[in-house]
Amino acid sequence: MEILPERAADSTEEIYLSNVSAQLVYQAVLELPEFLRTPIVLHYYEDLSVEEIAFILAKPTGTVKSRLWRGRARLRHMLKVEYDEQSHSSIEKLS
Repeated sequence: MEILPERAADSTEEIYLSNVSAQLVYQAVLELPEFLRTPIVLHYYEDLSVEEIAFILAKPTGTVKSRLWRGRARLRHMLKVEYDEQSHSSIEKLS
């Protein structure tokens, strides 16, 4: 493995797919209810700690942690549904 050269920069396709994925996730974040969206945005997009978010929102850290967990779970579900719908649509086009 030591004789292999380092991998070149990401390909155009990889960069495009990464950007599309980031846009899909961000769009899903915007669809969350505000009480879940706010901690997600502050934590993942503004890089604030749970303690900082708790201070800003005037909520206990446990509440912030719970909302982050619930927000991630809701996002996971939303993105899975979107992926399943796109996959199903692609299969129908092939039929």
